[in-house]
Amino acid sequence: MTSSKFYLTTILIAFISYNGLAQTPENQKQIEQEKTQVENKYNELIAHADAARDNKDWYKAKTKYQEASGIKPKEIYPLDQIELINDQMRAESEIEVEAVYQKIIAVANKKLEAGDYYKARALFERALSIKPSDPIPVQKIKEIDRLLEKAKK
Repeated sequence: MTSSKFYLTTILIAFISYNGLAQTPENQKQIEQEKTQVENKYNELIAHADAARDNKDWYKAKTKYQEASGIKPKEIYPLDQIELINDQMRAESEIEVEAVYQKIIAVANKKLEAGDYYKARALFERALSIKPSDPIPVQKIKEIDRLLEKAKK
């Protein structure tokens, strides 16, 4: 069954139970079977999502938790896990950006020390575009501009 069918089955079960329409033993048996199928599918999705999360496969885990949440929208666990995954993905992204930034700064400093002012300036400008609030690239660009101006005279 697809997740949308499970969701519809869950709604149907709730509707029938609420309206007292599940009075015959056949209806009760069918409803119990469908409840079991929904519960099994939900548990299967959660197990796959947990495994993917433990392997840091964030996209797959998030997708499985979203599917599980679609089957049982009132369950808090998948929503909490999605929030944790979003936080983890954001943190990893910030770490990657910082690593790239530091690498650019290091190369730019080497170019500056070697007297390759134009390449150094371009690299500091790139660093500034990554972290506009960091004063280091601004200071280095000003320093390079002063050196270039001095070299012209």
